[in-house]
Amino acid sequence: MKQKFPVLKGIVRDGQIFVWCPFCSTYHQHGWLGEPGHRIAHCDIDSPLSESGYFVVAFSQKE
Repeated sequence: MKQKFPVLKGIVRDGQIFVWCPFCSTYHQHGWLGEPGHRIAHCDIDSPLSESGYFVVAFSQKE
């Protein structure tokens, strides 16, 4: 069975994606090569995302 991860949308700038974490109330920064994908969480240890990570996608220009 394929595991589903929470999706965090982010803003791409200078080869990085910045996603807002609703659990940590801050932005997390990840490298961005132009493709959505799973990332290891940069969350606080008590965040429900800290063990599973999350899937990041970039906001479209329409959003």
